[in-house]
Amino acid sequence: MADIKRICIKENGFLSGFLMHMQVMEHGISLSNSQHGGYISQVLDSTETGTQWGRLILEGEFNGDCEFTTYALAVTNDTITRNNKNQKLDKVLKSQRITFEEKIEILETQGAQVSVNLHDVLLTHQTGRYFVFAVQLFSAKSAIIKSASIISPPETLMAYLPEVFSSSESNFLERYMAIFGTIFNDRKEALAKLPNYLDINRAPENMLPILTRWLGLGTCCAFLDTEQLRKILKMAKEISQFKGTKRILEEVLSVFLRTKPIIMEQFKWQKYTENEFQDNFENSPEFTILIEEFEDEDKTQDNCENLYGSSFNEFTILIKESVDETVFLQLKNLIEMLTPIQAKANIIFLDKCCALDKYTYADINSTLRDAQISAVFDRNDKLDSASSFLI
Repeated sequence: MADIKRICIKENGFLSGFLMHMQVMEHGISLSNSQHGGYISQVLDSTETGTQWGRLILEGEFNGDCEFTTYALAVTNDTITRNNKNQKLDKVLKSQRITFEEKIEILETQGAQVSVNLHDVLLTHQTGRYFVFAVQLFSAKSAIIKSASIISPPETLMAYLPEVFSSSESNFLERYMAIFGTIFNDRKEALAKLPNYLDINRAPENMLPILTRWLGLGTCCAFLDTEQLRKILKMAKEISQFKGTKRILEEVLSVFLRTKPIIMEQFKWQKYTENEFQDNFENSPEFTILIEEFEDEDKTQDNCENLYGSSFNEFTILIKESVDETVFLQLKNLIEMLTPIQAKANIIFLDKCCALDKYTYADINSTLRDAQISAVFDRNDKLDSASSFLI
């Protein structure tokens, strides 16, 4: 069999043709507030004379009441005679001075093959170097054409039959075998695309949950969207190797929350309060985010225990913005999946304003309260003033 060639038009490729009451969208073209629309492709050049065109495939979303007609034409010469003048076919079909109906009439006059409501058209007697097609739509609702593919030569299995069958003057057997050739090549193309299903960047959306289950990440990724799943899958190797570490927890939560959380480990604060590794610790990010440094060691100990726990297996996750209950439950589930059994996580959503002896950090949430909001003290007293107060 001859090598199958496929020309695919999609997304911005539709801009090269002529559009009537159609608008280009992210995933194709659609009717724009009209019940009647159409599209005419640019004239495609195969660069080979006598090219046999085999199939025209339209992929899209057509509702039940949508009716569409396709026109497919192959010609040897890319010029036509119109008004006693030789004109380029592509220029005529793109002209704004000629109506869409007149252009369809030109295609029919040249011998275009007409098909009604067929997404997959088997082209017959369409031979020539140049090829053009048109689609005319009638729909009360929206209709979308996502892509159009033209395949050449015809996908026939005649080459596998004895020569006596191909010597017949009638082409009925060739057209009949083309049906099975089409099925055969579709299956062959599907097999050729199998590696795409394992490519994280190119895999279809419905394949991503399967990949996460294969890699043991299905439970903790069930509620992630497509973009998040692709990012997590790219991290699968590191998650498998370093699961249970602060770095992996921080990276995964950054993907889920779309903002980087701050993870404070209690044992590091314990070492600081016991004056162990103080010199090294003072240069760490965890130390530098505190607003103030307590001079009284007992007070420092009490404050650290209140804020970050008293047990070595505790850690605190500081999140800049609060979330709703559904996301909070998903967050807890994700943290449980990525931490050791004995670890205890404290999830803290930071306020936007300062609070003494609370979770307040420079350049994160160290702003003052609005002057019109009352300040609440430990005695539950309230004080209204024209000035701003820390709470």
